[in-house]
Amino acid sequence: MSVTLSLSSSSLACSDVVTLLRQLGLSGDVTANRTVVAGKEENGCRTVLSSKQDAKTLWTAAQKLPGITCGHVAVQQYESGCVFDVFGNSNCPG
Repeated sequence: MSVTLSLSSSSLACSDVVTLLRQLGLSGDVTANRTVVAGKEENGCRTVLSSKQDAKTLWTAAQKLPGITCGHVAVQQYESGCVFDVFGNSNCPG
């Protein structure tokens, strides 16, 4: 499972999101982006986490950051793992 939590505000710094991840003991990939909301440009941070619970934990903490009033979350189910498992020969007949 992969969960992406996207946050943005005029004053958001992705280093603050990284700090939260570390404080909360979570692992994730944080990428900076620019977001346009109602014609206004905002700093954005897209964080990929491994579980819905981790995203909820980060969201709860991130609401204390300046300007964070909402966010977007995408929960995706797809295949991931060791390349030898994912790309290995199938044992399925046909």
